[in-house]
Order: sequence, then C-alpha cells, then structure tokens
Amino acid sequence: MKFVPFATALAAASTLMVAPIASAEDFAIEFKYDAEALQTYEGAVEVHRQMKNAVKDACGLDTARTAREQSQATSCYRDTMDRAVSKVGSKTLVKAHANADGRA
Repeated sequence: MKFVPFATALAAASTLMVAPIASAEDFAIEFKYDAEALQTYEGAVEVHRQMKNAVKDACGLDTARTAREQSQATSCYRDTMDRAVSKVGSKTLVKAHANADGRA
C-alpha cells in the first residue's frame, strides 16, 4: 500500500483536494488501496466502493438534513467522485464508476 498525493497519483493511494459546493474551503479525502487491485474489474469495484464511502463522508451526504444541504452534498459527491476517478487514471476504475452510476 502507498500514500501519494492525488494530484500526482497514477494508480496508488491518494489525497484529493477539492472545493466543495457548500463551502469555499478545500478539504482532503484520503484513502488507501492496493494499486494492483485496479488490474481486475472486481478489484476496481472494491476500490470504487472505498472511494465512494470516503467521498460520501467528506461531502456529508448521509448527514445532510435540509433539501438544500442534501442538494449541495449530492453535487459535492458527484463532482468529487468524477474528479477522483479521473485523477486515478485507471480504465477499470472508470468502468466500475460508469457501471455504478448507470452510465455504461
């Protein structure tokens, strides 16, 4: 397992810096995974699950109470997931993300 800043990650572990919709402040999302897991679709699905949970927590998706908070958290989640998947640069992770979102 490795820790690498997301901005420079190719397929290792990562820290993602994003500006959430609800705030002007940046926040970091950090999670570890085995880069070799991205060699298989099943491994990419597991990495995607881990990423999804980290992003949901960081965006407050499960704790949003009002309709506005829920809308902001949903936007933050979708945007952050799209950017995180893109930054990793794995075709299998892109496929897992597309299938999870019904884009495939």
